[in-house]
Amino acid sequence: MEEIVVRLLKLQDQWLLSEVEEVEEAQFGDPDCILRHPREVVDGELRPWPPYSDDPEIVIRSSDVTVIAGASKALLARYYDETEGTE
Repeated sequence: MEEIVVRLLKLQDQWLLSEVEEVEEAQFGDPDCILRHPREVVDGELRPWPPYSDDPEIVIRSSDVTVIAGASKALLARYYDETEGTE
């Protein structure tokens, strides 16, 4: 069973919390990261991202990400509570 990795990402001026998977065979410049159940972190609260979309997976270019870090335990707990049972 594959381990789920949730990371805190800075994408332009937004902080996102998401499951992250690398696309192995992407061409240079093409989107090469899949974000599953991404949430934007705003003032410590989690909001679905991107707004106005119900897509559970968003594909981005890793070159657009400026920071990748582990999230705090409290933020991870909220993320898991919100995304539990979503597919």
